[in-house]
Amino acid sequence: IAPAFQEKRRAAVFGSFSYSKFILLGELDYGWNDRVDTLAPPSREILAGYVEGMYQAYRNLWFRAKLDYLDPQRGVKDDDIQRVTVGGNVYLYKLLDFGLQYRINLEQAKKKNNELISQVHIFF
Repeated sequence: IAPAFQEKRRAAVFGSFSYSKFILLGELDYGWNDRVDTLAPPSREILAGYVEGMYQAYRNLWFRAKLDYLDPQRGVKDDDIQRVTVGGNVYLYKLLDFGLQYRINLEQAKKKNNELISQVHIFF
C-alpha cells in the first residue's frame, strides 16, 4: 500500500454530442496531490482539457478541428500548453484510414514549433 503522501487524486468529466453529420467530443481532467519532483512535497494541481469537432463531408471523408489544453502546474504563469489541430481523414475499404492534420501550438515558444502530421491506420 502506498503511503498517503503518494496518493494522487483525479476527477474527470467527458461527453459527446452528435447531430446529423456533426460530432462534438469533450473532456476535462483535474488532478491534485501531485509532486513537482521527487524531493518536493505533493502540492501540485494539474488541469487538462480536450474539445474536438468532426464533420462528415462525404461518406468516407471527415474534417476535424480540436483544441488541447494542459496546465501541468496550476498557479504557475506561462506553463500551460495549448494546441489547435485542423485536418481530415479519408477512410478506404473499411480497413484503411489516411489522415492529414496541421497542429498550431498557441503557447509562446522560443522558436516556431507547429507541426504537419500524417497518419495511416490499418484496422484488423
